Amino acid sequence: MSVFFEKKGSAIYFLLCMFVFSFFVYSGNIKREFIDFPHFVINTLPIYFVLAIDFFFVVALFFSKKNQIDFIAILLAIRLILHLFSIKNGEISPFFGINFTTSLLCLCTYLIALNQSKSYSFLIKIFCLFFIVLTVQIFFEAVLGTESFWGNVYLYKHDLTLPIGSSNALASKIIPFYAILYSVFQKKTYHVILTVLSLIIVVLTKSRGGFFDLLLVFIFLKSWEGLTSIRFVFRSIIIASLLFVMVFLSYTSFDSSMLLFSDSDSTIVGRLGLWENGINIFKDNILFGVGFYEGYLANNPHNFVIDILMRSGIVGLFVFLLIFCSIFFNVKPFFKDSYVRGCTIALFCMMWQGLVEVVLFSYIHDVIMWVIVGSMISRVNDLKNGAVLL
Repeated sequence: MSVFFEKKGSAIYFLLCMFVFSFFVYSGNIKREFIDFPHFVINTLPIYFVLAIDFFFVVALFFSKKNQIDFIAILLAIRLILHLFSIKNGEISPFFGINFTTSLLCLCTYLIALNQSKSYSFLIKIFCLFFIVLTVQIFFEAVLGTESFWGNVYLYKHDLTLPIGSSNALASKIIPFYAILYSVFQKKTYHVILTVLSLIIVVLTKSRGGFFDLLLVFIFLKSWEGLTSIRFVFRSIIIASLLFVMVFLSYTSFDSSMLLFSDSDSTIVGRLGLWENGINIFKDNILFGVGFYEGYLANNPHNFVIDILMRSGIVGLFVFLLIFCSIFFNVKPFFKDSYVRGCTIALFCMMWQGLVEVVLFSYIHDVIMWVIVGSMISRVNDLKNGAVLL
């Protein structure tokens, strides 16, 4: 039994979590009425089901003869402790519980993936299954929805809702798996199928950040195939960013175009206001942040760096940077391995999209991210011990 968990534990864990996230929705979710795809309604948040799954796998982990707690796991535990600094005068915010649970979930998920990911081929199959399920769900939700793809963008994006998320959130979940599957599957036919499917699905979500993210991921994938250079990748990013700024400035020069860039939290102009508001809140407690308080988190900054500064201050950002520097320096010597390479690109795309949308620190996406990171570090450890490159 312990051998089974060591080889396939993280894949089974991920399968169970994704089944809960993909088909179960909380009865109090205000967006539930927009979901047309078949699903189950429950009277509690799905995260608590996943926490129970976590408990089972973590217990199995500690009964195992081989288990590892590395520097990244220690930093995730420190991040968890930092949340306690947000408790003021013994008063606990109603937002504290769900956010503390999410951070606990990150630590548990990472440990499970780090210690129970020896069968990478099986984990890749689960990733592929989830990619297919999410693709089918998005396609049918777009078809079954009451709002037309060709109609009002705002109404369409709100109507495109599944248990696992809406418009932008859906795009942010499909792209990392595209990066991994494209990297590990060597046949050109698979590359074409994955690229076309991903493009269609991202277009259906109408996520601007998702489309730009998919483009960057595709350029990175091609650069690692030797068809372009890394220098070309960064040059492309700079040119694309400049073009984006020019288009933005040209649009905002006309009153009619403000229908597209209106001052709301779902548009580009609104993002700038949220970022400015977030930085002002961060200044209230520069060292440890303001924690999880309703008055401070009413408008999410849609930028994970500002979000960290708001929640945990400079100390929290320092811990976060340590985590990702540790990940990078661990995986850098092993980019020739297709699984490590795919996971690295997937992590990059999640970080990029998290700069403009709510991606990181949402519990569904965090489970996905830390399964990817944990299995990638596990793969690196195996390569250090002489495993053959994938």
